[in-house]
Amino acid sequence: MSYLNSDKNNVSLEWAAMLVGVVVIFVTAYVIFGTEWNVYRVVNVLLGVAFIVFITYAYMNASNLKKALKGSQSDALAISKENESLRSAIGDIELTLEKTKNDNTRLESEKEKLEEEIDILKDKLTALTAQEEESKEDA
Repeated sequence: MSYLNSDKNNVSLEWAAMLVGVVVIFVTAYVIFGTEWNVYRVVNVLLGVAFIVFITYAYMNASNLKKALKGSQSDALAISKENESLRSAIGDIELTLEKTKNDNTRLESEKEKLEEEIDILKDKLTALTAQEEESKEDA
């Protein structure tokens, strides 16, 4: 039975089908032993009632499954749309990350150039300071 992982409507439908089956068995036993009907007539009635119960139960169960399937399909569509939006957001984030990496690399190279320029200027300043001190000592 599907009552382990199903909603309450399916459980009550299954119990109703079992109850009808038990009632049919009791009525059949009464008819066989308590009336003047013959066994063939009882079997025909029993098979007819059982077939009607089976068809009704199968129809109800199929309609419940169709409803559940429609709900699952709409959920799958919503998840698919959300997945697509998340993929586009990931793409945007990856693009931003790549731009940031490129900017970082460019800034690092500019930093190295500026550090080299600062070192050159420091060397020039040291040289000028040394020349100034020599000229003061000479004077």
